[in-house]
Amino acid sequence: MFMNKMKLLVFGLLILLGFSGCVNHVFEVTERYAAIKDKVSLGDSKEKALPILLTVHEGLSSSQFRQADKYMENNDLIEVYYIRSGLVPDERVTDDEITPYMFKNGKLVSIGWAKLGGIKATTSY
Repeated sequence: MFMNKMKLLVFGLLILLGFSGCVNHVFEVTERYAAIKDKVSLGDSKEKALPILLTVHEGLSSSQFRQADKYMENNDLIEVYYIRSGLVPDERVTDDEITPYMFKNGKLVSIGWAKLGGIKATTSY
């Protein structure tokens, strides 16, 4: 009986420690984004803005951020980079956890969801 209680206690502690690691990871991502978001402005070149923005993704696995979209529109190259601006430890990347940065021919022309038609997928609590 005592051993079962000890196993349950150890298991509970391991879960708690694992969850606290996720919470710390959430704060790290949001703090990194808060620290860099004002260093990038509309009109900046992709060469200037992207290295700053991508520092937010350091330490994240490729499944924890969304890959960029690239397409042509009226002979203009459009590139949308999705930067983690929040993190919910639920193994999903939803629109409410990222901020899109749109470049047109290498120049930052949009920050946020307005140009893309708004947020579509959100985290359900």
